Amino acid sequence: AMRFFKLQPEQVIVFHDDIDLLSGKIKTKQGGGHGGHNGLRSMDAHIGPSYWRVRLGVGHPGDKNMVSDYVLGSFANSASLSYLLCQLYLFLYRDHWRSADLYQIFI
Repeated sequence: AMRFFKLQPEQVIVFHDDIDLLSGKIKTKQGGGHGGHNGLRSMDAHIGPSYWRVRLGVGHPGDKNMVSDYVLGSFANSASLSYLLCQLYLFLYRDHWRSADLYQIFI
């Protein structure tokens, strides 16, 4: 898709889950490491690390041995998913992508 639309990595925005953020939190940044996230690891391998990331907080299961099942499973609490989607809508609605400096949003 990047070749077809002639995009540079800096023009790509990746939305991904982040267990290190509380459920419902949203943060943005450009570049960085994959932090063990397999999806970001794959993106880094294909286009490098300079793309934009929107980190969507999903919370941590509490035990590192439960992380894999937690992130690959479905949301146990649909209220958490609804809350996160509402926050994402507000984030996008506020048009932060046109801002000269993307910044963290604390909810």
